[in-house]
Amino acid sequence: MCSSAHGQASRTWVSGVGDDANPCSRTAPCKTWAGAISKTAAGGEIDALDPGGFGAVTITKSITLNGLGTFASVLVAGTPGIVVAAGASDLVIIRGLSIDGLGSTPSPGTHGIRFLSGRALRVEDSNLFGFSGNCIDVATAAAYSDMAVRNVTMADCAGNGVNIVGGSYFNATLDNVQIVDSGTGVHARTLANVTVTRSNLSANGYGVVADVSGAVVFLDSSTVAYNANVGVYSTANGQIIMSNDDVHSNGQGLLTSSGGQIYSYGDNLVVANITDGNPSGPVSKR
Repeated sequence: MCSSAHGQASRTWVSGVGDDANPCSRTAPCKTWAGAISKTAAGGEIDALDPGGFGAVTITKSITLNGLGTFASVLVAGTPGIVVAAGASDLVIIRGLSIDGLGSTPSPGTHGIRFLSGRALRVEDSNLFGFSGNCIDVATAAAYSDMAVRNVTMADCAGNGVNIVGGSYFNATLDNVQIVDSGTGVHARTLANVTVTRSNLSANGYGVVADVSGAVVFLDSSTVAYNANVGVYSTANGQIIMSNDDVHSNGQGLLTSSGGQIYSYGDNLVVANITDGNPSGPVSKR
């Protein structure tokens, strides 16, 4: 095991039977993410040694939380599960976690993951569900930052699956993401550039929304279905560009208002909605 000059290890461990008084080594693991993070060097990794609930945590530096290979969870009531409030050059990776907001209880968790600051956030191979706010909530004012979400399921969040209020040049990529039973699947707000590929945004209030000038969503090879209100909605000068998508069985398939635009490559299936709606115009493939 490598250690930093300050005695922090580059790899630490948590266990369901650990103790935060331990050094968080393989043979003497800690009990919680919060207990291990102060003993882990910037840029290091905290691994889950066995199944356990490892608690809420605020991340202020580059780090990886890795729960792959076991059942590693965060269970919260009345608070966010994970808050990322890192430095301008920091990369945070969250991999292989179950983040549960106890949605059916009187005091559910507020947000699954909150991205407040940092250069980049990666969320991979995880499940988030049962929050009173958003499953993933982005509210960063950074001049440049980005987020990639891959192989993630989100469900039962009263706010949105992914809600993005970005700083200038905020880019988000969502690949193979499933969002169901939430207020809106993906809601792109101020200065959010979002690419959604191979994903399913279904059984929400809205499927995908671009709301306000500077919000742009590229929706590709995805299914938007069974959303109670609108499947694909652009308003307040937002833009959505669609290719190879299946939009069906929504209250309304496509809808624009207040200067919003929806552009289509002409290869989308928009059918069997109560009202299908039409794109604002075509986009040519080159």
